[in-house]
Amino acid sequence: MIVKMIKNKINFLNTFLLIGTIHIIFFLITFDNYFFSDDYPLFTGLKLYNLIQGNLLSLENLLEFHNNHFIPVYLFVNQFLPDNHVLFHGIIAAFFFLSCSFVYLITLELTQNKTLSSLSTFFYSINMSIHIKPYIWNLFYAHILNGFTGLFSVYVFIKFIKSQKSKKKFWLLSYFLLSILTVLNSETGLVYPIICLSIYILFFDRKNLILTSFYIFVPIIVFIFLLVSTNKDPLYLAKERFDKSYTERFTKHTQVDEKSYAYFYRSPYANKDLIGYSFRIFDNLTSSINLHSLENSLKYFVKTDKLKKYIIENYIKIILIVFLITFLIIIIFVKNLRDIKFKQPVNKFLLFYLIIFSIF
Repeated sequence: MIVKMIKNKINFLNTFLLIGTIHIIFFLITFDNYFFSDDYPLFTGLKLYNLIQGNLLSLENLLEFHNNHFIPVYLFVNQFLPDNHVLFHGIIAAFFFLSCSFVYLITLELTQNKTLSSLSTFFYSINMSIHIKPYIWNLFYAHILNGFTGLFSVYVFIKFIKSQKSKKKFWLLSYFLLSILTVLNSETGLVYPIICLSIYILFFDRKNLILTSFYIFVPIIVFIFLLVSTNKDPLYLAKERFDKSYTERFTKHTQVDEKSYAYFYRSPYANKDLIGYSFRIFDNLTSSINLHSLENSLKYFVKTDKLKKYIIENYIKIILIVFLITFLIIIIFVKNLRDIKFKQPVNKFLLFYLIIFSIF
C-alpha cells in the first residue's frame, strides 16, 4: 500500500514537472501579448470606474447584465487586475497549469491508471485548439479560471462520492463553493455540474441518484435564483441566444458573400440552422484532436487567399484523400478489434465525451 502511494506520488511529480515545463514555454512565447479583443470595456470598465471614483471596490453593479452576460464573479475579480500585463498573463498561465493538474487527478480517480492519467494531462495541456483564445486574449481569462475552479469542483465531487460518511460534509460544502464560483464567473461554468452528473451515472453506483443529482445542481439553482432576482426570465440567457435578433444584432451591417461566408458561419453569431451546426460540429471535432491550431498555423505561414484558392480548386481531391485515409484507418481498426483488449471502460469514456461534445 505504501509502495503504491509512493509510486503514485512520483508519477504525479513527474507529470507535474513535464506540464510545468510545457507551460513555461507557452508563457515565454506569449508573455508580451496585449490582446484584449473588442470587448475591452467589459474587462477594464469597472476597474477604471473605481480608479476615477477613488474606490477600491464596487459591489452595486455586480448582479446586473453586461453585454447579455450574467458574470458577477468575473466582474468582482476584474477589480483586482494587476497593472502589469505580463504579471496578469503569468497568473493566467498558473491557473491553466493548475487546471491541468486536476485533469491528472480526475483521470486517476476514474481509471486508477497512472500512464493514462499522464497522457490525458499532456494532451489536454498542449491542446491549444481549445485553449488558445482564453490563454492569449486576456479578456477571456474567465474560461481559464473556470477550467481551474470547474475541474477542481469535479475532483472534489468525486472525493465526496468516494469518501466515508464522516468526511462527506466537508467535500460537499467544498463542491458547492467551487461550483457556485464557477457558474457565476462565466456561463461555461454551467457545464461542470453536468460533467459531475455524467461521471456519477457512468462510473459510480447510482443508488442515491435523486439526492446526489440535487446536490450536483445546487450551483445551477443558485445561478437561476440570482438571475430571477434581477427580474429576468430564468431561461433568458438561452432564449436570448437562440433568438434571431442575437444574430441580426451583430450581422445587420455585415455583407455575407462568398469570401466571408465561412467566416460568418464559424462565428458565435452564426445562424442556428443546419449549416451553422455543421460548421460548429466540424470545428469542435477538429479542436478535439488539436487540428484547429494547425489551421491557424497554416494561415500564419501561408497567404490565406492562396490557401483558399488551392482548397477550392482541389477540394474533390482533398475530400477523396481524407475519405480514403479515414476509411483505411477504420478497416484496420475493425480488422484488429478482436485482438485489442481494453483495460478501461472505453464505451463509458466515449459516451462521456459525446455528452460534453453535444453540449458545446
